[in-house]
Amino acid sequence: MKEISDSIEKQQQIKWKMEVAQIDQEEKQLELLEDIKNNTGSLVNMVDMIRSNYNQQTEILFIIGEIMSLGAFDNKAEAESSFRKIMNDINQKVDEIDTVSTLIDWTNIAWIYVKRIYLGE
Repeated sequence: MKEISDSIEKQQQIKWKMEVAQIDQEEKQLELLEDIKNNTGSLVNMVDMIRSNYNQQTEILFIIGEIMSLGAFDNKAEAESSFRKIMNDINQKVDEIDTVSTLIDWTNIAWIYVKRIYLGE
């Protein structure tokens, strides 16, 4: 009888842990969606930034693509290496101070999301 009781208790604990993990994941997803909702204005800013930096459009578009690809890495070392490369590219390839600042902000935001959602930090 004790073995059955222990087995039922273990199953309940496993079920509870799975439910907690699912709730945590759902909360992270909701936070991400809320952040996305709050930052959709960034798309307008992105288009304006690209248009206003006519001479550097190719470089800026390349950097934006690099920022978006941060979430594609499977491990932290690769992601950190890409993050550092993006920051270096921004500082070396972009001349306009406001554009540099905006790209750095977007990179930092993306990096925070990657660390929180994909790398579990």
